[in-house]
Amino acid sequence: LIHGLTAYTIADIVMGLMFGKLKKQSGSIIAPLLAHIGANALNALLYTFPELLLYRGFSIVYSIVLIYGAGILLYKLFKSVWDRTKQ
Repeated sequence: LIHGLTAYTIADIVMGLMFGKLKKQSGSIIAPLLAHIGANALNALLYTFPELLLYRGFSIVYSIVLIYGAGILLYKLFKSVWDRTKQ
């Protein structure tokens, strides 16, 4: 709700729930942090290039799935590297 009540409030709530699920699955704040960075990067990209929204293959659902997957993958990569450095 810190983002305010806008047309994107539902999307913000869905993203917040997604970040919470990532936290619960990974047991770490790193995965949702990386997913949030990905969401911000996607928003910056779309703000810079709004014509991307006109492509048929692009949708909000696809974006959410992409960000969620990227958060999990980046977390696993980060964890793998972190575990190797501890050994």
